[in-house]
Amino acid sequence: MEFRALYFSLFFNSKHCPLFFRLSWYKINVKLCFFMYCLPQKVTAIISWEPQFMQKIEQIYSTIQQQINHWKDGLTAADLAESLHLDRSTASRYLNELTKSRKLIKSGGKPVRYWLPSQSNTAQAKIPAEDAPQSGRPLVIHFPDNAETQYIGTDASLKPIIEKGMAALFYPEQGLHILLSGETGVGKSYFAEYLAKIAAAQPWNKKPAPFITFNCADYAQNPELLMGHIFGIKKGAFTGATADEAGLVEQANHGILFLDEIHRLPPSGQEMLFYLIDKGLYRRLGETSSIRHAKLILIGATTENLESTLLPTLLRRFSLKLSIPPLRERTDAEREDFLTHFLKQEAKKMKVPLLIEDHCRRAFLKYACPGNIGQLKSDIQISCARAFMRHLQGGTAKVTIQSDDLPPHVLSSLPDNNMENEAPHLVPSSNQNEKIPIQNIYSILASMEGKESPSSRYTSSDQEMQLAVNHYLRELQSLSEKRLESEPGWVRFIDHDLLDALRDSEFYFRDDFPFEYGTKQLIAIGLHLEAYRQQSKKGSRSPLPAVPHAEPVYRTAAGKLADFLEKRIHLQLPNREKELLAHLMASTLPENKRDNGVLVYLITHGRSTASSMAEVTNYLLGSPVIRPVDMPLTEATGVTYKKVRQLITQQKGSSGILMLVDIGSLVTMGDALSRDLGIPIRTLANVNLPMLIEAGRKSLIPDNSLETVYNSARSAFIALAPKSQLPEHHGEKQRLIVTVCFTGEGTAQLLHDWLEEQLSAEDGDVAVRAIRVDPVSKDSTMLETFRNQYRIIAVVGTVQVTFDDVPFIPALELLTDDGHTRLHKLLEVSRPVGTSADSLEPDPVDGDQELIKLAGTGLAKITRFLNPLVFSRTISSDFNRLKNLYQWDNEIVLGMWMHLGSLVDRMIQSGLTGSDPVDGLITEEDKDNEISVTQKDRDVWQPLLSQIESIFSVSFTRRLTDALIRLGKAQ
Repeated sequence: MEFRALYFSLFFNSKHCPLFFRLSWYKINVKLCFFMYCLPQKVTAIISWEPQFMQKIEQIYSTIQQQINHWKDGLTAADLAESLHLDRSTASRYLNELTKSRKLIKSGGKPVRYWLPSQSNTAQAKIPAEDAPQSGRPLVIHFPDNAETQYIGTDASLKPIIEKGMAALFYPEQGLHILLSGETGVGKSYFAEYLAKIAAAQPWNKKPAPFITFNCADYAQNPELLMGHIFGIKKGAFTGATADEAGLVEQANHGILFLDEIHRLPPSGQEMLFYLIDKGLYRRLGETSSIRHAKLILIGATTENLESTLLPTLLRRFSLKLSIPPLRERTDAEREDFLTHFLKQEAKKMKVPLLIEDHCRRAFLKYACPGNIGQLKSDIQISCARAFMRHLQGGTAKVTIQSDDLPPHVLSSLPDNNMENEAPHLVPSSNQNEKIPIQNIYSILASMEGKESPSSRYTSSDQEMQLAVNHYLRELQSLSEKRLESEPGWVRFIDHDLLDALRDSEFYFRDDFPFEYGTKQLIAIGLHLEAYRQQSKKGSRSPLPAVPHAEPVYRTAAGKLADFLEKRIHLQLPNREKELLAHLMASTLPENKRDNGVLVYLITHGRSTASSMAEVTNYLLGSPVIRPVDMPLTEATGVTYKKVRQLITQQKGSSGILMLVDIGSLVTMGDALSRDLGIPIRTLANVNLPMLIEAGRKSLIPDNSLETVYNSARSAFIALAPKSQLPEHHGEKQRLIVTVCFTGEGTAQLLHDWLEEQLSAEDGDVAVRAIRVDPVSKDSTMLETFRNQYRIIAVVGTVQVTFDDVPFIPALELLTDDGHTRLHKLLEVSRPVGTSADSLEPDPVDGDQELIKLAGTGLAKITRFLNPLVFSRTISSDFNRLKNLYQWDNEIVLGMWMHLGSLVDRMIQSGLTGSDPVDGLITEEDKDNEISVTQKDRDVWQPLLSQIESIFSVSFTRRLTDALIRLGKAQ
């Protein structure tokens, strides 16, 4: 009030205000004053009227509820005005208020009709096709029969997302554009397809709208082709565009266009898209004047961050942004539905009844699935494929998914105590006794024995039966380790007389057996013997295949237990059952009592060669006895050495280590590790699967010594190797020439290749092997290993090796007539009677030039980045100076030459790949070498190394330089 009085006073007493301004503002101020005086009264009236209006709304709603049956075709504003004696516009306002509060629903036709929500079915029936819902609230959504049942989560985690999507789809005019985001595999593409099916299923949608899908990643590497595919191509737009081509936008006109991986669109393409969204206009690629029209709903999908991958101008034009939740955020019931749905799909493909073991089902429901629904489906398909293959091979009536069919990352999700709550899920049998919670061995063998595959004349082999026995032992061992030892947990599985007898045997034999005999053994043995008794009563027990002999101490114990059970409960066990009992006793020993035996390491070149071979062997043997180490071809020997050393030091309590390797520097790694760690290590080269299986089998017996395991594996190689790998002459060993150098990869490999090329057909049985010799000790126990397998006729190389009865030929001597003739004579006198020929092609050479030529030839074969000829010319003069200083003979010169060339090649490679050039070039022996290096030594080597650095753009570190100097002084 005071403010208004002050304003009027200022206004009418503005004597200093010019007349022009006073006349100009007169009308405005009069209106403003009127507004300021009247506004409070109007607001007060509105506030006092609001409760009355709401009360009137409730009265009208009550009246509509009572009289709604009088308006069978729906209530109109005219009907309500006539019934309540209201103005039509007032009645319309009341009806709209009730619609906003969702107490009524209305149609989009003329006249507008209103119904109660309980009349929605009637409302849907009354909507004419031409009056399809144009508001954002469709009356009734009809779900297609083949979509509602297949899309999981419509009534749970996805319900709000689906409701928003449908609201956007049925928005008036043409709907709202939708952007879907979420991790890979969550079902974005399927969600878009699901929305399209919903739209097509509506009864008022008479014309089927097109649904066009495209993954932008398909043409992401060619932006022009990508945009042409989406928007179309004009003839002549580029070379090869010989005709006009309609794009996806034109195909999706009056429908839905789904663009997956939309973030792969280039910025120019994203700009074209938001122009299409804004105006409904676009041009084909190559068009400049004509403009085309399109009316469609755009649905985009991406796995990337929206703000960082899409232009803001495009992002804000998607009215609705939906995030599809990953599988880990879906409910347990939904994941169960996914599993059941995918299993039904696979069963339909196989046309065979499909079963899945309960613990396998739990594994699928619990494992971490980073690939979400897509990965779950893929893992289920892999498991079904493996189970189906077993069905084809065994000829069973049904396909059963078992533990071995599951991928490792799925099976590993089950915790150690995954059987604790198994009892409530067990199926009672007809005699009310519950089944043993694993399939017994006799049922497994019965399904395999004599059955043929429907697709091939295949019969289960003894090897497959042996695999079944191994799997059965693993299952029993796993079950015995669960916490079900209490009597209430086991009474229902094992008959009372058998259980009592086993408990008594524990008391009688606890002190007699030289190993732990307790609850774990009782569980496993009791379950097996109960299955044996049940099958014997039915007369359907299949005989066990021959089981490998267990260690004698367990066989003796199993015999004592069998005699005790026969006397106590009259249970007679055949010999193979006793053998199986012995394995059960051994397999259930605590882990800390199994580590006293021989450890077997498999080390091979390749990214997964050792892992794959170990996986097969461990599966066959039923125990992880083989420890694989993979050595990628790009990995230096020193890195592998450290890796193996660390693994060995982590394993304590072993009686020895057997290393099974393939070729190269790995052959001598065992010797270095044995000296380094002070533990017994034996090595076998040229490993194959029979050797590995035999070594693993023997290592399972704790009392077997390293020599026993070694000899058994070696015997397996000789017994099972192909004839081409064995000596060709009866009663004689295969002849062998051994090439040696400091690394086993440089000069030794060069000599190896050269000798193999020079050997004639008459000496085709001669094998050549390259090995490493320690530069300090000049010793290699690998020669002794070769001696047991071959008849060594000569050792050739750059390192003098003393070996009884085996002549040594220096590498340089082979370049002379004397050396050539000497090796020729050795081959001739060792050749079997009845053959004679020139074993080596005459190749006499002489002088320093021939030494350079030989070194260059060798480096060309073992290096990838070094130019051997340039390298040889670079170092020849400086090498002669070092040769005179250290008094090297030609053999040492050749060895150092090859070693330095290999080193420079590695350094060049490291500059290209960013790897450490020192890895693998400095061995543990080099680091601990006691030979001192002075500054004078470095000054002597510096001219040679500087020249190499200048020409080949490499850099010798202090550490690398000192290692070279020590190697040169050790000669």
